[in-house]
Amino acid sequence: MRCLLAFLFAVAFAVAGRAQERHVRVELEGGERLQGTVVAMDLATLQIRVDGQVRTVDATRIRSCRFDEPPAPPAGTGEVAGVGETPAPASTGEAAAEPAPGEPPAATPAAGKITWKGPLPDPADPEAAEQAPHDRRHVSRWRQRLHRLDEAYPWLQPTAPVQWISIGLLLTILLSLTVHASVNVAGAEGASLGRSIGVAIWYLVTCLLQVAAVPCNDFTVVLMLLANPTLALFWLSGLFGLTRFGATIAFAVQLGFAVLGFGVLELVTAILGSIGAPIS
Repeated sequence: MRCLLAFLFAVAFAVAGRAQERHVRVELEGGERLQGTVVAMDLATLQIRVDGQVRTVDATRIRSCRFDEPPAPPAGTGEVAGVGETPAPASTGEAAAEPAPGEPPAATPAAGKITWKGPLPDPADPEAAEQAPHDRRHVSRWRQRLHRLDEAYPWLQPTAPVQWISIGLLLTILLSLTVHASVNVAGAEGASLGRSIGVAIWYLVTCLLQVAAVPCNDFTVVLMLLANPTLALFWLSGLFGLTRFGATIAFAVQLGFAVLGFGVLELVTAILGSIGAPIS
């Protein structure tokens, strides 16, 4: 074990090429600690000047060794920087701030010491600084809600305005088939595809008007929860000749299909996010 320690300290001393005339702290076996200036060292011994006396330490007795930076010479002593050392930069005319009386001087970080005070900031985007800030205070309610929909389902966002027409046609067809299937389940005698398309278009127009104009608060939420099912039951009873119970069954089937469609959207978003596919 002693031979291994001696070899490790010998390698450390060999790497420290500028160890001479540097301050060192050595801990020996038995707990004795020495602090002084390195005079000479080799693979077997280390000579340290401690309080004016030179002590020779056997490398096998060294438990730990630490080199410190030599203290900087006081200002105004007229000492010249040594060979290979960079002189201190000249003063730029700005006086350093002196601490107030009674306050301890500010601690200066050690040379070459790396400190970490928090997470590193994100890299700055040079183009983002040139872009003007976007004020959304005067954006219409329709634009704000479309923006929220795009953030929730970015993969569903059209890349061209013309694609909104195809999305609208797809929603109309799906709603028409849903209404037609629901009234058939409820046992309507006058079930026809044309009336189902009319009810589906009424659903879409009502939904778009409410999204574009109705604010979101407690009163409007309660009003829509009461008015929309009531009007839906009225149209189902009037157009398809259903009883109140039959209209309720048809409306419940339509709600089931709506929940199923919402689940499909969430499932597709989760699958795309889990496999790391670009969803925007």
